[in-house]
Amino acid sequence: TVALLEKIDPPPDGLIVATPGNPTGTMLHPDEFAAITDWCVANGVRLISDEIYHGLHWGIPISTAVRVPGAVVINSFSKYFSMTGWRVGWMVVPEILVRPIERLQQNLSISVPSLSQIAAEAAFDGAAEMEAIKHGYQENRRILIEGLP
Repeated sequence: TVALLEKIDPPPDGLIVATPGNPTGTMLHPDEFAAITDWCVANGVRLISDEIYHGLHWGIPISTAVRVPGAVVINSFSKYFSMTGWRVGWMVVPEILVRPIERLQQNLSISVPSLSQIAAEAAFDGAAEMEAIKHGYQENRRILIEGLP
């Protein structure tokens, strides 16, 4: 929350926010997410938004940091597209970070295998299948929420 962030003195250089979060799927309300992103911009704090679980949300509209000045947005095909382990993803970064991230990435891997790239592209045509899987997750979530108390 912004109230918690305001207690940190001096402010951190960066803040990582994962919403929806793993493993519970809990999300920041869009108003709270907006307040946090506004606080980051006002205090010169680099926001890193882990949006890998986007698409797997229920009841609260999803928020993204893609329009936040200076934000780093991380996403992948792992969760919503059910391609865990394929290691296909993307980042949206400010221009100033493109080259440093390229240098880092090129030392971690050459590229995503061709087969994985083809499968990721085809995943965009699988909306009906993805929604069916999401419905199954929703049912599992309901059972967990009802059973935990």
